[in-house]
Amino acid sequence: MPRIVCAASYVKLGEKMKLLWNEDMRVNTVHVHDVCRAVWHLTKAGIDGGIYNLADKNDTNQCKINLILQEIFEIETGFHGKLLSGLARVRLHDVVNDANDKHMRPWSELCMEHSVTNTPLTPYIDKELLQHTPLHIDGSAIERDTGFEYMHPNVKTDEIREIVQQMIDQKIFPPILCSTKNNQ
Repeated sequence: MPRIVCAASYVKLGEKMKLLWNEDMRVNTVHVHDVCRAVWHLTKAGIDGGIYNLADKNDTNQCKINLILQEIFEIETGFHGKLLSGLARVRLHDVVNDANDKHMRPWSELCMEHSVTNTPLTPYIDKELLQHTPLHIDGSAIERDTGFEYMHPNVKTDEIREIVQQMIDQKIFPPILCSTKNNQ
């Protein structure tokens, strides 16, 4: 969610959203409906003491997330590269503070412009989200061992757009989605 809210800040900023590290860094995803279904499923089919990681089959990385954000918000995205990312590792506390300072004002302005007066959403990024910590887990054990099936095996642009639209409908996100194109 923080990446989605940060992307909204870049709509207001009119700048390219650049992330640390590179496009290949993995950031597994799983649809919230699959999480809820898996928890319920495991009450009946789980093996006592079994460990079941949940991750869709998308092998999601920063590039895939950026492409989705580019499409639904019509922003440019990219990466800072090795040199700046390496420096960020040394001064991560400062980088986090700078990023949060940069994102908070445009997010607040967007919310005010669109009468979003009470939202739990924030572009605030915790330090752990900016560390070079690829997250790649295998979510297949729950399928293999218990018969669970993911309803959303891949992250798709139209599903992210739907989630954002639901937040817009709840009046907790500014109505800044771009018109539907070729949803994936």
